Amino acid sequence: MPNLAIAAELRKEFADHPHKLNFLYIGSKNRMDVELVRKAGINFKPIFTGKFRRYLSLQNFIDLFKIPIGVFQSIYHIQKFNPDVIFSKGGFVAVPVLLAGFILRKKIIIHESDTSPGLATKLTGAFADKILVSQEETIKKYPRKKRKKVVCTGLPIRPEVLKGTKQAGYELTKFSPDKPVILVTGGSLGAMKMNDVIWASLTRLIPDFQVVHICGKGKSAKTFSNFLLHKLQGNYIEFEYVDKELADIYAITDIMVTRAGANSLAEVEALGIPAIIVPLGQYSRGDQVENAQILRKKDPDHYKVIRNKNLNSNRLINAVQELSKQKKHPAKEEALNPIREIVKILLSYR
Repeated sequence: MPNLAIAAELRKEFADHPHKLNFLYIGSKNRMDVELVRKAGINFKPIFTGKFRRYLSLQNFIDLFKIPIGVFQSIYHIQKFNPDVIFSKGGFVAVPVLLAGFILRKKIIIHESDTSPGLATKLTGAFADKILVSQEETIKKYPRKKRKKVVCTGLPIRPEVLKGTKQAGYELTKFSPDKPVILVTGGSLGAMKMNDVIWASLTRLIPDFQVVHICGKGKSAKTFSNFLLHKLQGNYIEFEYVDKELADIYAITDIMVTRAGANSLAEVEALGIPAIIVPLGQYSRGDQVENAQILRKKDPDHYKVIRNKNLNSNRLINAVQELSKQKKHPAKEEALNPIREIVKILLSYR
């Protein structure tokens, strides 16, 4: 969660006066978010949130009533906490919080990760004091009268992802340094289409590769085949979710298979890992497809894109074989500059 990385960087700034810095995190009741935020020592207040789905769903109608409830909840929490500034990384969860902040005349800063602004960012950008973006070309996608408050900072990544060690990675996975490692992740919630294709491809991958599979909560192969996991032991390991261990897994990764969320791709690029990118297409606004295309243009040999609807075992294995000829680039320390720039902007509102 980039928000937590920003909070950690702010704490460094206040290391000599920690009592002068307080955080309040307002978000949905997502269990994973609650656990991560509270583990970081930040007070968490859950609210009702709505979401706009790009397909017909009764839930869209139900969610219309959740948003005003979330606004009133946010007004209560914000009034009580009385922050100097409200920072948001966008998304539907942020809408009631930022509406409440606007009603209470609080300073608001939002950050858009994707190249094209999402619906939530478009709605809340109207009353934000600053809109931070990850790409220079995103600035042109805002109306001219709004551009004066849009600043390109780049995309913040967690500093700890650059600090993993191969030794810890091999100890965690029990893998051998003599065989390349493929890391597969479908995001924090996993992706069943990717999981199914990976499981179908394992017998063809295992002779030449070792596979770390982050499959998502409740989506483990254990639910249908403990025999498969036992048979592949030593060459395949799966996790439903990883936290701090991810940095060490990154350190041993030679090829990555990933969705095209902006934060995931920022980490892939910063670590120099050759990647097969599988963007969400259907039922999304197309942001992942755009993110994937932009990264691929930077180095077509280092990044391969397979559309979700086209993903199958043969295409995956062909892409793996192509990328196996690529070497991992050195990690980019300058990837930490965006987080420092965002912190500098936040501190200017003290």
